[in-house]
Amino acid sequence: MQNLHKTVKLYRDYMEASLDYCQKHFDLAIRMYKLWRGYMPEALELTFSKIMINAAHAAVQ
Repeated sequence: MQNLHKTVKLYRDYMEASLDYCQKHFDLAIRMYKLWRGYMPEALELTFSKIMINAAHAAVQ
């Protein structure tokens, strides 16, 4: 039974390390999916950002 507790604890420790390592990649994938679905990030919702984006679009047109 003691060996089982060590194995479960070791598995849990490795699982937490894996989640910590992969979390940044999951967050990036979520952000990219939200962009693809049309959700604008907070930084692009600011007034200055909207002005700069509109100025760039106006220059291209």
